[in-house]
Amino acid sequence: MHADLTPGDPFKLVAYFDEDLPAKFAEVTVTDADGNVVLTGKTDEHGTWMFPRPKPGHYVLTVSEADGHVAKRRFIVGEAEDAVAPAAWRPNKWL
Repeated sequence: MHADLTPGDPFKLVAYFDEDLPAKFAEVTVTDADGNVVLTGKTDEHGTWMFPRPKPGHYVLTVSEADGHVAKRRFIVGEAEDAVAPAAWRPNKWL
């Protein structure tokens, strides 16, 4: 499973499998650098989840499905509106 993140307000997550099939109704959790849960939700039937821009800091976005597939994406939200960057992330379907 993969998780692509588009910055903005709101942020847009698209979760999908190698075959470009959407990760439908997958659980999503966003945690801060201290491991505190900031946001939770579920993807829709297209594997998409929108969420409000978090305050500046380091975050981990985790997408998981009941069958055991998990994808994690680290990201940084900076002070500037468009300052969002991946934090040492590389695609890997099994994390």
